[in-house]
Amino acid sequence: MHEEWFSEWQDSDPDDPPVTTKIYFPKIEKKKAGSLSFDIFVTDEYAVKSLHDEIYKAINNDMPQLAAAGIRTLIDRFAVSITGKNQNFEKNIGYLCDKGHISIDQLGMLTTILDVGHSVVHRSNVPRMEDVETCLRIIELLMVLVNDGPEVAARIKSRIPERTK
Repeated sequence: MHEEWFSEWQDSDPDDPPVTTKIYFPKIEKKKAGSLSFDIFVTDEYAVKSLHDEIYKAINNDMPQLAAAGIRTLIDRFAVSITGKNQNFEKNIGYLCDKGHISIDQLGMLTTILDVGHSVVHRSNVPRMEDVETCLRIIELLMVLVNDGPEVAARIKSRIPERTK
């Protein structure tokens, strides 16, 4: 831990306790990256995984703007990898819905999450970290559902005994 004190941070009353800043090295991880399987992406598996890792680094270092912009990019790369189409953010996620990979409700969620990223990039918004973390959880869940969901459900179904009549 490194603790800093600067005289200009102090109020004029000398009886006040000193105002300090504590910095911890290495940075304490608040959130660990989940166990998403990135081998399911059609192209650029490493780029998607490294982006996902960087989003967690931004969250762990209290950088909500970088994390939100990264999530925006992750959604786009995810949509392009599934659909093979690359136009713009809205069209790319629209293709996911058109092809039945996500529902209309999930499209609405992705649109909202994209707008968080757009607001950072185009409107200088600083989102709340809890909102950024929620956005990341939603996109991670959708990625798992779209990529692994049907296969996992089929595997589970094959292990369920038939009902007796």
